Amino acid sequence: MTYRNVKLMKDIRRPAEQGVALIAALVMLLVMTVIAVLGMEETTLEERMLLNMRDKGMSVEAGESMLRRLERYLTAQVGNPPAKLVGDCALPPLCGGSEPVVWVEGEKDWETNLDDWTWWTNQAVGYDYTDPAIHVLAKVSQQPRGMLVYDGFDLGSEDLSFGVAVTDPQTAAAGVGPHYYSVVSTAAGLRSDNAETTEWREDTTSTVESRYVKIL
Repeated sequence: MTYRNVKLMKDIRRPAEQGVALIAALVMLLVMTVIAVLGMEETTLEERMLLNMRDKGMSVEAGESMLRRLERYLTAQVGNPPAKLVGDCALPPLCGGSEPVVWVEGEKDWETNLDDWTWWTNQAVGYDYTDPAIHVLAKVSQQPRGMLVYDGFDLGSEDLSFGVAVTDPQTAAAGVGPHYYSVVSTAAGLRSDNAETTEWREDTTSTVESRYVKIL
């Protein structure tokens, strides 16, 4: 009887021991799954950060390409192209012409529209303003947009941090000397909001500005 009792106790305890092992294995599997999922999420986050950094860099380079394009346009002009008021332009951004428009300072409030791509599309010229089939930038979701602003002549006053004063009255009256322009551009990166579209991404867009001096 005693032997049978002992044997019976052993038979009863075996299933319990096997159940504990199964639970322990499941817990370990759960822990490993959580660690793997967390590792994947971290990898995905790092990949997104790298893609954003790449797109941000591409947008800066695209914006600078637009600046160089507009600066070359100014360099090629004989004299100063006439600066326009908003009221002079019935059909922006080229105002019915085929060349970039130079705006009077303050006529285009681009600084308050940095994140408004629709505004730039309607108000600023594109990189491909001369020939869309040839003058395009690759690996960007949108072609950069840019504009020219005429800041004025002989900006050597004390309230400005740039400029060279023309001291000779006759020279100044003839407009001989430095003429200052602001060249502004905004550009987007490669990626879109999702894989199916090529829309503008605010988080990977850059606006850049340069100062151009034309000496006459």
